[in-house]
Amino acid sequence: EGKVLYHIRGVYKYFDNPDWKMDNKYISYEINLWVITDKDGNYDKENGILVMPKANVTNSTYVYDANEVLEFKNKNNWKYAYCEP
Repeated sequence: EGKVLYHIRGVYKYFDNPDWKMDNKYISYEINLWVITDKDGNYDKENGILVMPKANVTNSTYVYDANEVLEFKNKNNWKYAYCEP
């Protein structure tokens, strides 16, 4: 369909806080997004972004709801399961 799916991962590491000390507990926060764009990088800001839940921090397991992913694809006119380069 001439679309591109991006997986964007953002991480915030707490130790960049100027008040953080070596004996403080290490904390980080993470967000994972799927973004569907056209070939020029334009996206639908209402339907083109899906926040992906993370189920298990220790082994980076993601839980995908098949219906939610299908709805995301349908909203963005993504018809095929995959494409080959």
